[in-house]
Order: sequence, then structure tokens, then C-alpha cells
Amino acid sequence: MLPCPPVVGKFSATPGFEVPASIVELLVRPVLTKEALLEVLGLNAETLLTLFRGAVLAAKTHHMKVRRVRELLEEQCAHMTGDERSAADMLVAREKRKEGEAMGIGVQLVAAVRMLRTEAPFAVSQHVFMEAVTPAARAIRNDPVYLAWLETVEAIVKSPAEYLSATHLAMDYIYFDIETTGLLPDGRMTCAVTQHGDDVRTWASASGKPEEKKYTVATEDTVNELVEYLWECGAKGTRVVTFNGANFDFRVLLEHLTDDAMRERCTQIAKAHFDLHLSCIESGGHRMALNGLVLGTLGNQSKSGSGLDAIKWFNDGDYDNLFEYCKQDVLLLKLLWCHAADNGMLFYLPKRAGSARKAVAIEDMDKSAFALNPSAFADY
Repeated sequence: MLPCPPVVGKFSATPGFEVPASIVELLVRPVLTKEALLEVLGLNAETLLTLFRGAVLAAKTHHMKVRRVRELLEEQCAHMTGDERSAADMLVAREKRKEGEAMGIGVQLVAAVRMLRTEAPFAVSQHVFMEAVTPAARAIRNDPVYLAWLETVEAIVKSPAEYLSATHLAMDYIYFDIETTGLLPDGRMTCAVTQHGDDVRTWASASGKPEEKKYTVATEDTVNELVEYLWECGAKGTRVVTFNGANFDFRVLLEHLTDDAMRERCTQIAKAHFDLHLSCIESGGHRMALNGLVLGTLGNQSKSGSGLDAIKWFNDGDYDNLFEYCKQDVLLLKLLWCHAADNGMLFYLPKRAGSARKAVAIEDMDKSAFALNPSAFADY
């Protein structure tokens, strides 16, 4: 029999179960590492591997069912017209999102199995944990006490804000932004900034003597170091957050990378990370500027420049302004994330004069960029 995890401490979700603060801190993270899963589920490594293999099979079966429903709907749509066709198209779009979500779950589970077999570190998102891992855990052990424990675990994962504040939760995220020489396909990274808790780092490629403080377009070595840093943070349970990273930042990084292994790591990070812009699009139905969200939500703050200013600063050798601008974007991103985590929404103020600010619901902050928009990664 598998041991039920300890139930002592001051936190309680299901009646009769007191959960240690250390367990709560593991559960409210955006991703769960192997070590966290072993502790939370009370499993050994071999049983965890069995659980994940079972979850993979279940995820594949679910994906096939969802795909078949979508295919049947598409066949029916082919014979419809007018309002009936519009309504059916909406159903098809919904099923496509479900299919992408199911595929994303399967991808994470397969990667976890592969890493479990090689004893490599890994992490799965809270969404995968809720949708695939806990159902598999129920199947492994049909024990009333263990099932009650899983209910407690699920309650904490579903409503982390009830146990820790957004500011505390934000410590387990790493906020990330880059500046470039221009738009894709020709734009290349000039600098990047990451913020994890109080650890703020600037990533840039120096040229000439150190005392000259001159910089060039980022070298592949610099981008490799950045991707490796993000990968290592992810392996420890820290999730990356960007604004429009799926469609821009990570694509720019890939333009710098030639090593297949590093490109694959960069792609995996991009798919698993939380893209606040994609979440806003899912809610509002259209693209939104970061500054519009800052003005609408934070009110008394705004960006100190624009992407065009960042290009000019780089070309003029004004690196101090360039780096500070990128740092400010990262800080604003973090403030928006905390507001969304605490309130479930942001507010957007369009640039048009006289426009009223609009509420933008941010309902699921556990969704990966891939789950939010699988098509964004079609040509990665």
C-alpha cells in the first residue's frame, strides 16, 4: 500500500485534513517537479512512472475522441449555410481548442515519462496535473483516505490565491522580455531582461573592452546562456511569463540558435510558458498593446518609450536607456500578472481618443501558450 502524505499543519481544504505549509507552497506553484509530485502524492519513483504511463494512454484516448468529434462537426458544417453554419463554425473552433489542449497534455506527459526513465529533472503544469495526473492517481489507489487527500490537493491547486497572495505566488515565476533591432524576419535580439523574485538580470553581448561598455547584436553564446537559464529555472518549478512571447520573443531567440538541442529546449519553454497577451486575446478577441493594459489597469504608470525608441537607443549606443526600458517592461508585466492573479481580470484602454477602458477577464492563468493557441507554434 502507498503511504498517504502527512496531514499536519494549519492549512485545511477538505474537512479532516490539515496540510503542512511546505506542501501548500509546492502545490501553488505553476508547475510541479518530480520531487514535489513524489512528496504530494506519496509515491515512489517507480510508481510515479507507472502513473504517468497510464496517464499517457488516457490522454491519447481522450485526444482521439476529441479529434473525432471535431471531424464529425466539420463534416456536418460542410452542408450548412447562413446562421446555422456560423453557429456550427463556433462549435468547431471550440473543439479545435479542446483538441489542442488535449495534445498539449499528451506532449507534457510523454516528456515526463521520458525524463523519469532517465532520472532527468522535469516539471508538469498545474493544468496537466489536474486533468491527467490526479485522475491516474485515483485509478492507482482506490482508497477512501487517499482519495480524500487528493481532493485536498486539488482544492489548493484550483484556488491557490486562497492560500497565498499573488505577490507571494509571483516569486515562483520568471518574467522575461527582449528588445530587438526590428521586427521579424530580420529583427535580432539586442538585449533581454529576466526577473525572478529580486533577481533581475540583463542579457547582452559586449564588444570591445569592458570599460568601453559597448554592445553588439546578441551572439549565439549569449542566447544559449539565456535559454539554458530559463530551462534550469523551469526544471526547478519556475514558470516563464511573457507578453507576446509566443509570437515574437521566442521566435527571435530561435533565429539566433543553430544547435538542435538548444532549439528544442527553446521551443519547449515557449510552449509551456504563460503568455499574457495570448490570454488577453482569448478573452477580448483581439490583440492588445502592453501600454494599453498598463494605462487601463495600473492607471498611474505607463511605458517610458516604445520599441522604436529601443531600436534608436541601440543604434545610438545609448545602452543605459535601452536596458532600463527593457527592465521597466518586465516590471510592468509582473505588476499586470499580480493584478490578474488577485482580481481575475485586467483593463484595457485603447489609444483612440475618448475610448472607455474595457474589462479583460483572465480566467485561467495555468494555461500554457500552446494550450491557448496551438497554431502559434505550427511553424516553430
